[in-house]
Amino acid sequence: MLHFSLFQLTFENSSPESQSFVTIHCKGAAQPFRIHKNVITHYSPFFSAAFNSDFKEGKTQSMSFEDVEAPIFGFFNNWLYTQKVVNEDGNRLQLIEYAKLWSLSQRFLMPELQAILLRETQDTLPSSDANSGSTLKDFQQYVYLVVDHQEDSDLKKVAIMKTLSSVNQNNIDAVMNSFPEGMLVDFTKALLEDCTQLRGWELGLGLGGVALSMKTENAVAVETPNIGMFGRHRRSR
Repeated sequence: MLHFSLFQLTFENSSPESQSFVTIHCKGAAQPFRIHKNVITHYSPFFSAAFNSDFKEGKTQSMSFEDVEAPIFGFFNNWLYTQKVVNEDGNRLQLIEYAKLWSLSQRFLMPELQAILLRETQDTLPSSDANSGSTLKDFQQYVYLVVDHQEDSDLKKVAIMKTLSSVNQNNIDAVMNSFPEGMLVDFTKALLEDCTQLRGWELGLGLGGVALSMKTENAVAVETPNIGMFGRHRRSR
C-alpha cells in the first residue's frame, strides 16, 4: 500500500500550517493515511471545503471512506506528493486501477488529474488474465454498473472504444454476451456512427453502398494511367 511514509518530503516552510496533517481512513486499510493538510487542500477543492469547514471533518481533521479501496487511495496519495501515477514498484497501473483512480479524481473535483487518468485508460490494454480483475469485462462492469451512470461519459466512451477494438469474426458472440446492462445500446450507437462515416454510406444502400464505392475506387485505380512526376506516361519495364 502506498502511504505517506514512502514519500517523505522536506518542506522549507516550517510554519504550523505546513506541518499540519489530516487523517484519511479507507476501506481495508491497516492504518490511516496521514497527509499534509496544505498539500491535499491545495490540489482538491473537495478536501479544502471539508477540512476548512465547521462540520465534523473540519473539527476532527479526519475523514472516512468506506467505499474507497486503500490501494487506490494510496495511488492518489502518491500522486499528491510526486505528481506520478505509478504503483509501489514505480510501474504503470492496470486498466481497472486507472479507472478507479479516475473516479476518485472526479469525486475530489480534480479535472487536471482526471484528464491524465483518462489518457492512461485510453492507452492501457485490458489484461488477458481472467483472475487479474482488470480484464475488458471487469472494466465494462465497473464503468457501467459501479461508478458511471451518466448517459454520455468519458469512461463509457473508453469502454466502447476498447470493446470495438476487441471484436473479430471469431469472438462476436462472446463479446456481445459479456455486455453489462445498458452497454448494448451505447455499443450499437457507436458502431452505427462509425458505419455512417464510411465512404459510400451516403448512397443510402448501407454496407452495399460501401462495397459499391470500394469497387468503383478500385476500378478507377486500375484504369488510371501511370503518370510520372513531370506528367509523362511511364513505360513499364
